[in-house]
Amino acid sequence: MLPQHGVSSQRCSPKYIIQANKLQYSTRDTVQITVRGSTKSNTFKGILLVAKTKTKQQIIGTWSAVGSNIRTLNCDGNRNTGITHNSASNKLSIKALWHSPSTITKDPIVIKQIVSGYTSTIPNTRSSTPIPVTTPSIGPQNNSNEVRINWTYENGVTSVKMQINNLKTSQWLALGLSLDNKMGEDHVFVCKRSANDQISVIRCINPLGNSPTVLANTIANLIGTLTPTSLALRNGVAYCEFNLSNFSDSKRRRRDISPLSPSTTYIPLIAIGNLDSSDGMTKHTSRAALSENVQLNTRIQIIYNGDRIA
Repeated sequence: MLPQHGVSSQRCSPKYIIQANKLQYSTRDTVQITVRGSTKSNTFKGILLVAKTKTKQQIIGTWSAVGSNIRTLNCDGNRNTGITHNSASNKLSIKALWHSPSTITKDPIVIKQIVSGYTSTIPNTRSSTPIPVTTPSIGPQNNSNEVRINWTYENGVTSVKMQINNLKTSQWLALGLSLDNKMGEDHVFVCKRSANDQISVIRCINPLGNSPTVLANTIANLIGTLTPTSLALRNGVAYCEFNLSNFSDSKRRRRDISPLSPSTTYIPLIAIGNLDSSDGMTKHTSRAALSENVQLNTRIQIIYNGDRIA
């Protein structure tokens, strides 16, 4: 499928972002897809969305429109198998719903898209990675202990999404941001599944040495604010989503730990443990330091096999 607007295709730098509200689906499931500009100035006029299997490139599932500025279209004679625009008005973002089929394919689903301003270039859909929009891959629900953590940074806010397969009742999993690969002086973000299957997220600090993890609100002059945005348990997958903001502080103060900073390079730590009868964290049963370095002001995706730490 290729739009015909009389403009030749050309590769260009990413200006648009495509996001899915979940990275795994079950039969007859619904996934919300959002396409938006990476900044407020990156508006677009045209949009084309199609879901295809990653390997065989087969169109899969159906779509429904959210709002009046987009509509469904028929691809290869199949009804409601794509999304396109209704008008050439400037758009900052659009949302659409993708509906999975009644049977599961093991092949991940890739959302193919074209975003156009009409006055600029129109990416060629024949490219294996359409430009200039990032493409999420949506996989079938599985029983592995995979951990997916990703974040984006915009206007001083880091938006974090933690997705944990098979997090058990009365169990927690944490992401630590460390200046080295050892415990101590780490910023820690914990996703908890309580005894009544409620999902919550808290911020903690690992003090010096092997001291127990403490809640962040007990530390004086701590920089950064955690704001939960979405907490859910669906089909055995725990979702902990939150924003990190208010990184800056103009005052020089004595602190027990180095400030959380979007420009600092950290080593990610993954740890898992159990909750006590009061939903308090007990000492981790296992932990792992990852090999990559990360920063909170860049787009990051961490995919980790939880079987290695469970």
